[in-house]
Amino acid sequence: MTAAPPPVSIVMPVHGRADLTEACLQHLIANTDDDRYELVVVDNASRDETPSLLARLDGAVRTVRNERNEGFAIACNQGAWAASGEHVVFLNNDTEPGPGWLEPLVAPLADGEADVVGSLLTYPNGAVQHAGISWVRLPSTGDIHPLHIPGPCGGDPALIEQRRPVSAVTGACLAIRREVFLDLNGFCERYRNGYEDVDLCARVAGLGGVILYEPASRVVHHESGTGDERFVAESANRELFRTRWSHRLAPDVIATPDAEAALVRSLAAVG
Repeated sequence: MTAAPPPVSIVMPVHGRADLTEACLQHLIANTDDDRYELVVVDNASRDETPSLLARLDGAVRTVRNERNEGFAIACNQGAWAASGEHVVFLNNDTEPGPGWLEPLVAPLADGEADVVGSLLTYPNGAVQHAGISWVRLPSTGDIHPLHIPGPCGGDPALIEQRRPVSAVTGACLAIRREVFLDLNGFCERYRNGYEDVDLCARVAGLGGVILYEPASRVVHHESGTGDERFVAESANRELFRTRWSHRLAPDVIATPDAEAALVRSLAAVG
């Protein structure tokens, strides 16, 4: 008899930094019931010890190998197409999942409460990096941009501990019903290592879907630990998001003119 596929497929894109990948996998294995998930790693042409690390895992991981670095969106899409779980969790290799992180992350997907769910992300020193994302309108241009909560527009710190619908969550740890992801044809591959996640959330919401922030799922994030390439296309990504969405999204926050300079410096570096 063929075993039923696990309910969750964890998709992890990697490009170098085998040290981060190994630490992430150690936390993942220690803090996750192994019968709950399959792991799909998409190796974007790593030139370090990553291939040998993945080879040592043998049957514990499904590996997709690219001959060149295809970037975050393409790699995640490849992993999702290869996945077999009902739900997909996209997890950066510069993260460390905490104890009991997976169940609260995927439970709202299983019971139909949400279509996308994101975790509480902290920096290694315990400071909060991400508790959901808001759409903020800049007064000088009228454009809308994503902003991490907390931030200059984060509001009440109690929001960090509040399970609630949000406009978007970061792709560093993002769970989605696989059916929804496939229906949307995955992440938009016009982005390069940034804004793919908020674009996906905007499309989910545009179809009436619910994006949920779940603080019971806690993950440490070594933000942008995978390298400088994360920000190479930042301006182009931001402009693409602006042209696709600024005229279609309702702002959660309208910045005051005095706050705009600080907000521009704090625009979400999602992913």
